[in-house]
Amino acid sequence: LAAIEGLGSLRDSRADEALGALLLDPLEDKPFREVGVVKAAAAKSLGAIGDAAAARALIKLLALAPSSYRSDETARSYAAIALGERREAAAAQALLGNIDPSREADLNYHCIVALGRIGWGPGGDLSCLSSLLPIVKKALPAWKAAPSSRTLYAAYWALLPLESDSVRQLCLERWNARGEAKGGFALGAWFA
Repeated sequence: LAAIEGLGSLRDSRADEALGALLLDPLEDKPFREVGVVKAAAAKSLGAIGDAAAARALIKLLALAPSSYRSDETARSYAAIALGERREAAAAQALLGNIDPSREADLNYHCIVALGRIGWGPGGDLSCLSSLLPIVKKALPAWKAAPSSRTLYAAYWALLPLESDSVRQLCLERWNARGEAKGGFALGAWFA
């Protein structure tokens, strides 16, 4: 595990191929817990390397059919975070495909934040945000019922450039009812 993390801290693109192979290997001969930790470390290290080959490996992970294991979600979350930090427009479809509108999940949050980063700012790709809008509308009932509003909060800020009053209004109603609307500008700074 230390070796995988060390490769990321070196930020040497020569590690892309090995880390990408590890990330995409099912590791069927390893205990479940080890698989999750190894894959999450590989995703995090590829994100730290941050070159085009690392981004392609992270996109491949997101494009694979997800497993039901929580560890798979952790590795996918690290991939979403890294791709959002790179503002990797090529990742938009894979990020959209990893949002599960039926439940509140960390992966939903990280994918939405990544899409927000890709869509915002100079040269931003608003088309990925337009594709996010129907997913958020479909997800609102499940996400509004969840005890955490973090994903709704991210969706609100991600969708601001689209000026969608209906989604923003629903999100704000949820936060105002729980007294969570204060301090809302912090997440917006992540996208800028």
